[in-house]
Amino acid sequence: MVILKPITLNDWRVDWLRKQRNRPELMKYFRQNSILSYTDQRRWFLSLDRNKSKLFTIHLKDDPDHKILGYCGLSPIDIRHLHAEFGIFIVPEEVGKGYGTSAMSELLSFGFNGLALKKIYSDVLDYPKENRFEFYKKLGFKEEGKLRKHYFKDNKWIDSIVFSMLSEEYAKNKNLLGFREPEVSVA
Repeated sequence: MVILKPITLNDWRVDWLRKQRNRPELMKYFRQNSILSYTDQRRWFLSLDRNKSKLFTIHLKDDPDHKILGYCGLSPIDIRHLHAEFGIFIVPEEVGKGYGTSAMSELLSFGFNGLALKKIYSDVLDYPKENRFEFYKKLGFKEEGKLRKHYFKDNKWIDSIVFSMLSEEYAKNKNLLGFREPEVSVA
């Protein structure tokens, strides 16, 4: 359903990503506390190269316009311990159409099969009145615990919930969860 296209430093999508991260309805889910400048975004993107990060924009497979539906990535990738943190968002206009699930299928396959990672994880800001965690659980991620008062945003401390998936869990459940091998290489 979707394909992932790698983002490179001089790619116009770096600035697209900055603009998305600065959208008020999305910004609350990112770790940043202020509007990102063009320079801030480029500096962040350059730092990712040092930790072998892989960032992608999400597109419909057969869309001739190549409209961007969102972003996902693995950052940082720890090649010594074979784990990586994932990040994902779908632009608000496209939420609820299955693109997040499809993109995570591609990203997990890339991480576990392509990079031979043993664990993929994330910590997700906990906004208690929002039921955002079911998405990760539905995909087979396990809740590992809570990082109490882990981020300071909007003049208050916010907890973060850690979710992870091990390579053996992915291998065991990928068919049950509807994951498939990527049709197009994301490397």
